[in-house]
Amino acid sequence: MKVQPTGIIFVAECDIQSDRCTARTSSPITAVWTTPGREQVNVCRACLEEMVRAGEWEITGARVSPRADLALVSPGGSPLLIVEIKRRPGVIRDPRAWAARIHRNLLLHGALQPTSHFLLAAVPGPFYLWLARDFINPGTPADAEIQPDARTAERLASLLESDARPVHFEHVVADWLTESVQHLSEHDWLNEIGRDAELDRAVVQTEYAM
Repeated sequence: MKVQPTGIIFVAECDIQSDRCTARTSSPITAVWTTPGREQVNVCRACLEEMVRAGEWEITGARVSPRADLALVSPGGSPLLIVEIKRRPGVIRDPRAWAARIHRNLLLHGALQPTSHFLLAAVPGPFYLWLARDFINPGTPADAEIQPDARTAERLASLLESDARPVHFEHVVADWLTESVQHLSEHDWLNEIGRDAELDRAVVQTEYAM
């Protein structure tokens, strides 16, 4: 959905109330108009970014923070893989199209570059992988789907049934990625994102600033 920012700052409660919300009680927020319909939505900056990163809102010309939930970083400090974690909606007709929409929004709003390998960890699975390239049309389907192992899937499913915060999902996916790197021979998809010498010494970082 395309939304139009008003540019107005005022004090109120955020209507979105995402996991990262900073205005659950009266705090400085802004308002956007939905289109069509011109419905006003009061939203804090954190929730506005989350709606864009989740593929729910598109704001022409807007940019969001170039950060990642996780990154697999080489010994030299370069990101080998950028990871975004999102809870998959309970009822969804086309999970691949949903994943592609999130990837598209991240590209359009400057949160991701096509020259980065990108993994969307759609909780509880599967995960979607886009390989790096010089240019990509926004909305291009993922290059591969990756099923997390049974233990990881169970941990993620358990978190979905609880009042877990984003950091809890990050820890589980970080554990999965670390274990995958430690067992390279069992994960062919990792061969697409780096050389064995890089991957052997790569580390997983949370809340990675790009």
